[in-house]
Amino acid sequence: MGVTAYEPGEALENALQRVDDALYQAKETGRDQVIHRQSEVTTTAGATPGYSVP
Repeated sequence: MGVTAYEPGEALENALQRVDDALYQAKETGRDQVIHRQSEVTTTAGATPGYSVP
């Protein structure tokens, strides 16, 4: 399974590409795999980043 978090303001296509890449990586590594891809979007001071599961 591929997992990512959508960051407000990012292009939907970027989030979909990230989750698609994670899905294919999970498939390549075998059964019962969950791969999380972090956004490359940086937050400004004081901003709350998106929630992610390690």
